[in-house]
Amino acid sequence: MLTTTWHSRYNLNSRLKTKFRRKLNTFQKKCPNITPFMVKTKDMASNWWGKAWNANLKKYTFNTIRLEKGKLLFKCEALADFKINSDHIKAIVLGSNINPYKVKITFEPISETKWSNIQTLYAGSLESFEKILDNQFPNEMTDIFTNKLSGLFPSQKEISFNCSCSDRVNLCKHTAVALYALGVKIDNDPKLLFELRGVSILDLISKSIHEQRKNILKKARNKSPKVLKDTNLSDIFNIEIQQGRSLQSSGNSNQH
Repeated sequence: MLTTTWHSRYNLNSRLKTKFRRKLNTFQKKCPNITPFMVKTKDMASNWWGKAWNANLKKYTFNTIRLEKGKLLFKCEALADFKINSDHIKAIVLGSNINPYKVKITFEPISETKWSNIQTLYAGSLESFEKILDNQFPNEMTDIFTNKLSGLFPSQKEISFNCSCSDRVNLCKHTAVALYALGVKIDNDPKLLFELRGVSILDLISKSIHEQRKNILKKARNKSPKVLKDTNLSDIFNIEIQQGRSLQSSGNSNQH
């Protein structure tokens, strides 16, 4: 039985990279406006976001071999063009044919009910959102992304794939290339996932600030009667209170 050694894998990757670079040079002459996607590091994801997204891809197919083939093509720089729009991704992937393959991945907007539930669940998580904006991962917010029923990662029904190749499966290896590229983008900017689902993390932050303000005011109202009962208003606000007149600042009491 033949085994795949590191040396043989390295040679395969090297040959594929050389092949795709030649094809890319030819394709760029015909289409100079393309934006090739180059992998700058060996790791496809270094943060929680990208790793979680890549692990999530398994739920879109029963055949993980296509994912492995897509990962190989991605690492070997087969992605000739990659563009992210408001609710979809378009990609051009090089392959065995002369003409490259065109891929489109469409995301359904998150439902109002699901988004409302997320806003309610994380309304008081301002510090967690600050971590996300700093590209740090708050462990307490795992479900906001990965939960099958209420997370931002789209379910099978909330994402659709289309490729010009002859492989008529739901997720082909060329589509997998684009999905792994998206993982790299999300790894560097998790806010992108919110945008693809038609929502904004800023809305969650605004909701969180609003809820915190309400809680502060509520606590202030609950404490006020006792505070006002035991404390002189003049001491609290640094004012002089005169009967029959408006409040006057003690700092201005010497003014004529």
